This record gives sequence, structure tokens and C-alpha cells, in this order.
Amino acid sequence: VARCGAFGCEELEADEVELGRTATHLVVRSGAWSVWLAIDTVGRFPPYADVIPRPYQMKSSCELHPADVEFALKSLPKLPGRDDECPSVTLDLNAGVVLRAKGESSQEITELALTRSRVSGTPVRVCLRRDHLTNALRRGLRNISMADADRPVVCRNGPRTFLMMPNSSSQCVEAGANTTRIDSAMQSTNPARGRPRRISDTPATPRLPELTALLDFARDAGDRINQLIAAIEQHAPSPRPAARRAVAA
Repeated sequence: VARCGAFGCEELEADEVELGRTATHLVVRSGAWSVWLAIDTVGRFPPYADVIPRPYQMKSSCELHPADVEFALKSLPKLPGRDDECPSVTLDLNAGVVLRAKGESSQEITELALTRSRVSGTPVRVCLRRDHLTNALRRGLRNISMADADRPVVCRNGPRTFLMMPNSSSQCVEAGANTTRIDSAMQSTNPARGRPRRISDTPATPRLPELTALLDFARDAGDRINQLIAAIEQHAPSPRPAARRAVAA
């Protein structure tokens, strides 16, 4: 049958869908609607296997650690943009595996760094539907490979293969100054250390004047202690044990 755009209409959404066939048509009934599709008895289904990129065409791939998969499944529903009409997430493979998201009406960016997972190949960044990635991870498909940003993303686990067609590359989210980064390993092993932090955060600049003052104070205190020890030894040649301990301290 030919492709039919009617199946994308909200009016056709129903809890039950029925299929029927006549000699010339395939009939799809959804609620109060029936769609009649003419059967093409001459054409053949396209070779679907050609849609899947070959292994030698893959430019980048990653092997997700089981703990990172669990962390991603818990965190994906909480990322910015979860209330968008079609929530998406950017998969960024560049010296590491990062999932990044931003809401359509917000500048807030949050990224999940899956630091226990392995990545190989050239840097590639794609934008995926969030529910597609979630379905793949729930099915244990932890090996993800990509040929190009506009070709299907291939997820595998043994004999099983799952394809995800990425969104337009223009929808990819890049890290910015206000990006909040969450490390999967630190979040799992020590929640206190794994709290979100902003990428723009930088270590505090040392307060050199205060440090210099402290060093001067320490030298002055050392000189006074030496003077006190000399005075004790001069006036008390045989100090008591308690005094010895005080001097040693």
C-alpha cells in the first residue's frame, strides 16, 4: 500500500485499531474513522536492509556501561524540555558519552556525562527523540553506532537491532556557559559529591594578600615560641613532665 499521511492525525488516535482486507484494498479502522488503502499487487517492499548502515560505514560508536544505562533511564525524564510536544535529547560522542537537553522555551541546559561508558571513532553529535532512546535502553541495546548525523542510529545487542532516525542536526544542543553537568559515576557512588555543577564554574582565585599575612603570623608565632622555650629552660632547668609535654607540643 502507499504511504498515507492521515495516520499522523490526532483524530485517528484510539485505544483499538482494526485491520481488514478486500480484494483491492486494505482497510484500517480507528474509532469512528476508516481509511481505505489501495493494494499495489505489482510493487515490492523496499530492501529494508539497505537502510541500515554497514559496519564499515560507522564513524563513531559507544558501548554503554550497565550502570550508566540505569542512570540515564532515571535521569532522562527529568531533563529540561520534558514538557515539549516532542521531547528530544542530544547524544554527543566526543571523547566521552554525553546526553544533553534544553527546553524549547528555556535557556537552561543540562547534560548527563556517562563517564563509565566507552566511545570510539570520530566525534559525532545527533539529536534523537527522547522516547526512542528510552525504548532502546530499556531493551538492553547498549551498543550505539552512527555513520552520519542524518542517517539512522543503530543500536545493537547480540542478534537484536534497533534503528532510530535522528532529528535535524540543527536541533542538536551544544554545551554553553550555563550548562549544568551531572557525572553518572559520582552521582551513583557518592550523591553528595555528584551534585550538579555548572560547567562555567571555576576554582576560586587564591587570596594572596591573606595568605601572605598568615605566613608572617606563623613566622612571628614561631619566634615567640622559641623565646618562651628558652625562658623556661633558663628558669626551670629540670621542668616537670607536664612542662616537658607542653614544650614538646
